[in-house]
Amino acid sequence: MSFFVNATEAKHPKTKNSQVAAMILAAFLIVMVVGQLFTYEKFAEVINGFDFFPSKETSTIAAALIVIFEVASLPFLLRMRLSPLARVISVVAGWLVLLFWFGMSIWLNITFSLAPNSGVLGDTVHLPIGEWMISFFGALILLDLWACDGLWPRKSLHKK
Repeated sequence: MSFFVNATEAKHPKTKNSQVAAMILAAFLIVMVVGQLFTYEKFAEVINGFDFFPSKETSTIAAALIVIFEVASLPFLLRMRLSPLARVISVVAGWLVLLFWFGMSIWLNITFSLAPNSGVLGDTVHLPIGEWMISFFGALILLDLWACDGLWPRKSLHKK
């Protein structure tokens, strides 16, 4: 039962660089979620404009889940005191949100979407759809891999 409720301190990062990578990724996610929440009432419309989801209701649910997962990914990256289960949920939420945005950026570029806004910052700042999205989210996925390798409480993938 302690797996579910006993909060533990985050282990010391294996390298200083992995902690920096986690902070950079957390900063990007905070900027994204603040931008999305600032004009949240229009965020579902932006997501609906991607022509990916079959109805307005599913794009509204997707918009809510995107924001929830972005916020849920922050505790692991910020090395907060968490239970082991909450730590796993935070890591999974981070991966899900980054893979969603990476996949959506590929989708928008392949389909030559006419959506005027990429939705990365919601409807607050209109960022155009382009190849930059694929590169940006690919870089964030690499940052997340680096952060997870350095902050996860297990042996590191790299040799010392």
